[in-house]
Amino acid sequence: MGINFRTLETIAKYAEKCSTRSILQTKLVKFNKPCADEFKLLSKPKTSSYLYHMTTPENYQKMLDSQTLKATKDSFFGNGVFMFELKNLFKQWNGAEAWGEQSLKFKLINHVKKQGNSIVLLKIPTEKISGDLRIRSQEELFKYCKDKKRFLLDKHILNGAKAKDAEAFGSQSIEYIYPKNIDMSSVEKVGEVNIINLQQLANYDKTKPLKSFFTTLFNGHPEQKTAETMLNC
Repeated sequence: MGINFRTLETIAKYAEKCSTRSILQTKLVKFNKPCADEFKLLSKPKTSSYLYHMTTPENYQKMLDSQTLKATKDSFFGNGVFMFELKNLFKQWNGAEAWGEQSLKFKLINHVKKQGNSIVLLKIPTEKISGDLRIRSQEELFKYCKDKKRFLLDKHILNGAKAKDAEAFGSQSIEYIYPKNIDMSSVEKVGEVNIINLQQLANYDKTKPLKSFFTTLFNGHPEQKTAETMLNC
């Protein structure tokens, strides 16, 4: 069966938009399937519409005062604003040999909690930061840290990968890094939770602390349903 020329025109425009010729060079020569299969090429998942950043109330107030979410500088784990995508966090940030059996979600919360018992969650539209957005695998990051391969660690942190290549990371836990400051006009405060107070609530489920934490944090927001559906711990 020959190539559908309307499909060819659509894919050519897509390839031009992405500034890549690999689609035309490697995919079109193999088209021997119906149009429905050809269009699968154009339906690959994109980066999530929103990314999230955890911080403390004190740091959040500093952001409001300066109207800037500032990128960290000279950090051992790299420079930038560090964020996560919600479904990837819920599904993939679990226990693993690289960082121990404790859920990586717990590790993230505990890292922020070191500065106090309250955590603020911020939401950033990806379209506002997509140009320079990078990603890295937490599995690889912790593996390099554990093995003390500083050269490889630096390479992984500094280079990372373009956010549009997230699909290539498969089922790994992904951290997003934006190397610049973010204007607070693009940032929304989703919620704030005091861990100690949360544990005193009548509806707190100590058998599923993460579910209680995130459903409370997202209370009244569309993401609350996602937390209720995806979290069982």
